[in-house]
Amino acid sequence: MKSVLKLLLLFLVINLSECTVSSPCNKLDSSCSPMTSIILERLIRSSRNTISFSPAGGTYKFDQFVTITAGPAASVIRYTTDGSEPSCTNGTIFSTPVPLVSAKTHTLRAAACIDSVVANTRNEQYIVSQSPLAGQNLRFWYSADSIGTQNGMEVKVWSDYSGNGNHLYPSANSLSNPTLVTNALNGKPSVRFSSSQKQFMNTKTMTSYTGSRAGTGIMVLKKYTSQSEEVLFSIGFLGSTVNSRNWRANVTNPSLCSSLSPSAVNCAGAANSNISTTAYSVIIFTIDSAGAVTYYYNGVSDGASTLVTPTSFSTANTMFLGSGLNLVNFLDAEILEVIFFEQGFDAAGINTVHCLVQNKYALAVGTSCQ
Repeated sequence: MKSVLKLLLLFLVINLSECTVSSPCNKLDSSCSPMTSIILERLIRSSRNTISFSPAGGTYKFDQFVTITAGPAASVIRYTTDGSEPSCTNGTIFSTPVPLVSAKTHTLRAAACIDSVVANTRNEQYIVSQSPLAGQNLRFWYSADSIGTQNGMEVKVWSDYSGNGNHLYPSANSLSNPTLVTNALNGKPSVRFSSSQKQFMNTKTMTSYTGSRAGTGIMVLKKYTSQSEEVLFSIGFLGSTVNSRNWRANVTNPSLCSSLSPSAVNCAGAANSNISTTAYSVIIFTIDSAGAVTYYYNGVSDGASTLVTPTSFSTANTMFLGSGLNLVNFLDAEILEVIFFEQGFDAAGINTVHCLVQNKYALAVGTSCQ
């Protein structure tokens, strides 16, 4: 019993040394115990600064981006995903949603701090069964819910969660930066690009891209206005239009262009459906090793064509989102997600991607997704 009391006393002394808040005891009140007061103070701090994860821990079919919140008195929240215990000095400071982006069991730990003292902690597990990272040759992946939660905030970096480091940054040629639109679709945010402001982003480099003919591109977006031509993304050599590949959403169709002149409308055939200006759409193209292109619009096959020359893109060193390499056409839309694989997908692979979108955004585009 004495050893237990000694341990308790040692615990209180240690915590007393960490606590910068003075005891609420009145010096004239002889019945008040400073140590009891310290315990009460820590309990009050914990109750006022509970930590919440959104979404909560559990089993998920696809990757999750988790927002961490705490009470208003918390000066900083730190988190870890490597199994270590977060503290006021250990862990990443929370500022944007935490990406849990591979098919495994993730342990997310967080600590809320007040005056450099841990006020509360929370640990939860996330079991992810599938991930876009499980697909082969993922080259870039941008998700709006990885950016933040403040409506109208300027997007100054859009992180690439493919693991290749192909992060997007606003171009110096833009008149302003794209902005975040919160609760754009089923509680998920989007990134708003304005063509009138010539808003577009590009990678500083383009790593891991080999320039093969095959590829699969996925985008979830809503067009904002009905321009005659709007470029979604363009892959090529920075400062040159040679060997560029453009994926455009025209008023009449989404299409893939492969041309020495990105501004020319000599796309590889065309899909059949218009891109909606009132509802979010899921558009996909996939190119096999022979250059055959298949288009999908909201879960349905929407046309086919053959990729035109040139077919080599091995010199590509950057990717533009919101404009082509010619810097003439610009995107006027809100984007939820962009994923690109340097690999052609078969029907089963396309359905897996559609199920990911259905699960995340509640858009009915996949089949047998339970």
